[in-house]
Amino acid sequence: MKQKKIFSYFAINLDMMKKILAITLLAGLCSFILVEYQKVKPGKGVNMEIPSNFAKMDESSIIRTFLVHRLPVAVYTDGTGDVSISVNIREDSLMSNPKTAYKGSKMEETTKDPTIEKLFLKSGLYNTFKNIEFIKDSVGTLDDNEAIFFEFVGDLEGVDAKGNPELTRNYNYIIYGYRKTKTYIFSFAAPFEEKAKWQPVAHHIMQSISF
Repeated sequence: MKQKKIFSYFAINLDMMKKILAITLLAGLCSFILVEYQKVKPGKGVNMEIPSNFAKMDESSIIRTFLVHRLPVAVYTDGTGDVSISVNIREDSLMSNPKTAYKGSKMEETTKDPTIEKLFLKSGLYNTFKNIEFIKDSVGTLDDNEAIFFEFVGDLEGVDAKGNPELTRNYNYIIYGYRKTKTYIFSFAAPFEEKAKWQPVAHHIMQSISF
C-alpha cells in the first residue's frame, strides 16, 4: 500500500513537471515571432529585407519624428511606430572622405582608419544615449565593405504627455558601412521590453543588406 502511494505521488509530480515545462517552453516561444520578409530598396544601390508588415514612412512623418537637419533617406516602421529601421547615406566621415588635419604645427592627411572612426562614433552615442550597455562594439565587414557595428541598449531623453522629462530605454542596432566615398548608416530601434522579440529580426535585416 505504501509503495502504491509513493508511485502515485511521483506520477502526479511528474505530470505537474511536464505541464510546467510545457508552459515555460510556450512562454519562451511567445517571446519570438515568426516573421515574413519583403525586399526593399531604400536608396540607390541599397537592398535589404524587412518584415512584410513594415511600411515606409512618408516625408512629413519623417520630419516630425526625426528632429535633425539631415533626414534619413528612408524609414520603415511597424504598425505601432515603436519599432523602426532607418537608412541614411552621407559623405562626411573620416572613412568616406579623408580630410587634411592639423597635428602639432604640421598638416597631415587623415587615413581611412575604422578604429579611429569608431571612437568618434562611439563618443557620439554616449552624447545621445544614457546608461549604455553594449552588446556588440566592433569593426568588421558588411557586404564585403568595411563597417562598424554598434548593438546596445540605452536610454533616450524625452518628455511625457504632460511635458515632464523622462527616459525611454531602447534596444538599438546601428551599422556604419563604407563604400567608395559614401557612408551608409543602418539603424534599428525597438523598445527594450521587446528586445527578445526584435533582436533576431534586427540581425536578419542587417545580414540581408547589400550596398
